[in-house]
Amino acid sequence: MGGKMKKEASISNWQLFFFMLQTHVGVGILSLPYDVHQVAGKDGWLSILLAGFFMQIGIIVI
Repeated sequence: MGGKMKKEASISNWQLFFFMLQTHVGVGILSLPYDVHQVAGKDGWLSILLAGFFMQIGIIVI
């Protein structure tokens, strides 16, 4: 027909960055450290780091 091929849909690096940022804010990352501190005290920092790591894995899977 026209000989034109469809271009694959993709996102730029900036779009990916802002998608990741909005996802973090959307799941309540701003209140997470305070909530963990109330329950776990000073030992909550490791839980927060691990949760952030697993969120990144989830975002990549999405």
